[in-house]
Amino acid sequence: HVYVGAVEYAAGEPTPIEQAVTDGALCERLRQASHGAALFARHDSNIFELVEASVRRTLASGRIDASEVDAVFFVSNMLDAQNNLDTAWLGAINARLGLNHASHYHVGITGCGGFHWAARLAAGLIASADCERILIVSFDKAGGTLERVYGQGTDFLYVTGDAAASCIVSSDDRGMNYQLIGKVVNLYDGAQILTPSMDSEIRTIVRLFGLTYESASITTDDIDFLITNNYSLEIS
Repeated sequence: HVYVGAVEYAAGEPTPIEQAVTDGALCERLRQASHGAALFARHDSNIFELVEASVRRTLASGRIDASEVDAVFFVSNMLDAQNNLDTAWLGAINARLGLNHASHYHVGITGCGGFHWAARLAAGLIASADCERILIVSFDKAGGTLERVYGQGTDFLYVTGDAAASCIVSSDDRGMNYQLIGKVVNLYDGAQILTPSMDSEIRTIVRLFGLTYESASITTDDIDFLITNNYSLEIS
């Protein structure tokens, strides 16, 4: 069995969007009830302060000692392949959190789907008995290539926040909240990078749902809640 739990996060201070967006009309559009982005999470100090806070909360809520963690997955949600993980702080944060013994992995170039890709890798390592507990840490902070506002003038409009989140994937149900049913399913369409297509994206999403239901041996009638990670109003 593969279990998931101890989900925690640490975010920057809730801040009015006017402090990041000077265009009044854009602010009004973001505030609309259909979008609801009146505030964003802002952290002016090092993002890894939020990483540390989130990991401490995960270990505490899961009643897990750091020595029980076999591997750590650091997930940056940026799309770029460079400068999305500052390795200079790794030694210090490992010492502070007691994670020096754990193998470390960096999951990148996956955009906002970073956690999903990390979850598939973690579930595979747990199911194969290579690891007993894996800590997944996802984080980002606006600045550099990560903009505060994306998709101006389109249906892909959203505001980014400064935050970190973490959880445990485990072979032991102690301290866990959920048991994974079926597999974590990922689909990759490399053609979208060169030639974005809404029709192709929708077909990929439909296929993803079908494979997920098939893996878990369920149907759409068994679904009580749908939580989506797609910001596009057209897709939604």
